[in-house]
Amino acid sequence: MNFALYRELLAVQRIRRLLIVGMIARIPHSAAGVLLTLHIVLTLDKGYAAAGAAAAVMTIGIAVGAPWRGRRVDTAGLRRALIPSVVSETIIWSVVPHVSYEWLLPLVFVGGLLTLPIFSVVRQSLGVLADGNQRRTAFALDAITTEVVFMIGPAAGAVVATSGFTVAGLTVVGVSTSLAGLFLMWFNPPTRSAVPSAEG
Repeated sequence: MNFALYRELLAVQRIRRLLIVGMIARIPHSAAGVLLTLHIVLTLDKGYAAAGAAAAVMTIGIAVGAPWRGRRVDTAGLRRALIPSVVSETIIWSVVPHVSYEWLLPLVFVGGLLTLPIFSVVRQSLGVLADGNQRRTAFALDAITTEVVFMIGPAAGAVVATSGFTVAGLTVVGVSTSLAGLFLMWFNPPTRSAVPSAEG
């Protein structure tokens, strides 16, 4: 493996910053599923079937919201498109741990609907910031960081939940995701290539 390609890529500040923010933002997302499942089972004293139903509702919300969120990034720009996610992530995931199962279901649906589109934003931005052969290296590095995230996040979520801190854990998921969204809004990485001006 040629690590020089990765070093060269990480020397570009905007790409390095995007990958770091993307990795940090994905950790709470990857922990959310485990935390939500164990919160329903351990804290609300419901079964795994109920937890699975909640996960399915959240997944449906994500599936419904993803195309709309992606289009908003494309048409309204990254900053304006992220505002609903930044606001909703903190509010919803701070409320979810304190409500009954019946209220939790619609909340996690809305949470899925308005989830921070960190995966698509990072991939889209990398495609713009990296060019030529660098683009393939950038996508490979993003895939590596994503694998690392999905080793850390669920394990951390399980430790937090089985230690009896599902309420705090879910709240941290929302707050940290919102903070990552705010940083993305400040950083404002490009999500589309510059359109060449028409001649004549």
